[in-house]
Amino acid sequence: MLRIHIPSNWPDQDDQARLAWVRLGAKGERLDSGAGTLAELPADKVSEIVLPAASAVLLSIPLPGGLKQKRGQMLAYAIEDRLGAEPETVHVAAGPLQADGQTVMGVIEKSWLEQVLEKLKAVGIKPRSAWPETLLPGLPDDGWVMVWNGQEGFLRTGTHAGMPVDGGSEADPPVALKLAAQALHGGAQGRKTLQLRLADAALRPNTAAWEEALGMPVGIGIPWDPIRRPEPYRGGVEFLQGKFAPASMMEMDWKAYRMPLALLGALFLVHLGATLAEWGLLARTESKLNARMEQRFREVFPETVAVVDAPLQMQRKLDDMRHALRQPGANDLLPLLARAMKALDDEQRSGLRRIDYSSSRLGIECSVRDRASAEALLAAFRQAGLQASLESVDMKSSHVSASYVIGG
Repeated sequence: MLRIHIPSNWPDQDDQARLAWVRLGAKGERLDSGAGTLAELPADKVSEIVLPAASAVLLSIPLPGGLKQKRGQMLAYAIEDRLGAEPETVHVAAGPLQADGQTVMGVIEKSWLEQVLEKLKAVGIKPRSAWPETLLPGLPDDGWVMVWNGQEGFLRTGTHAGMPVDGGSEADPPVALKLAAQALHGGAQGRKTLQLRLADAALRPNTAAWEEALGMPVGIGIPWDPIRRPEPYRGGVEFLQGKFAPASMMEMDWKAYRMPLALLGALFLVHLGATLAEWGLLARTESKLNARMEQRFREVFPETVAVVDAPLQMQRKLDDMRHALRQPGANDLLPLLARAMKALDDEQRSGLRRIDYSSSRLGIECSVRDRASAEALLAAFRQAGLQASLESVDMKSSHVSASYVIGG
């Protein structure tokens, strides 16, 4: 992920300004970083931009129910009374709905954002997201955080709230910070602390003087350096919405996926070839086994003209021979019944309701406890070497009964 920090004076005032960038790993760790002109930026396929705090305004507004699903220009007109510009000149992005029922809104000058994206697109960079710098520094659990370079900076007051600040000195905090502190003391939010993070080697202010002016404790945090010490961005307002939304999957540059897709296709062809080879081997094995069974059958019964199913014809010939010797065949009533009775327990034997025999098939109906018992008895028949099938389970009567068809 290539993260590019966009300065507020770019590109309209200084097209050749050096842009700070940092490349992040899968876990958000810094891989490398630097600064360069537009033409010198790394050619990463996945990128995001960080909008300057002075350009991206954050608001929290209760939206009417019918507008919560709206996007684009409709939102600009919905908050027209809160804007310092005409609705047609701004781009409004809807953020998350907060616990107090208000929706977070991001506002930015439309023409400036269009110009930034066009400049990046000209060198092949198409950001997938854009979010405000205001929400980048980690928020302390017990208060606010402010980034300040001795002349200007930005203040983060909540998960989705913040503002740019100007001015201030070593002895006197910025006016916007004073006003925010006064609003805090006038509300019911409770006492907060301020974590001050200095940027660009700013001089350490007089924290005692700041505390007296703000009415809150002021502490100095680690220096602000989002390039050498990048911080993760979690949630917030995504500015690339509506007409600025990233390209769809159909418009993506598939060149980046050419190698993975080629490997996937090669794996599919290898798998298909292995499957066809295995199927051919099994088919040849089956053909050899059938030929051997037919050969063995003809050796025993050479007078047979046609052989369709060697195992079945062999069984019938053996049954005919047994019958000629006055011996029962495997599919006769008594052998089938004897083998079937061994699979029944005492309760099932005493609950026999029907026994019939036809076309070398034995029919049995007996009492069972439930459907699971009927399935267990079917498994017992098959364990005994019988070809059995469960025809039905009657659960409407007072006693549950199951019907089976059994062959040798």
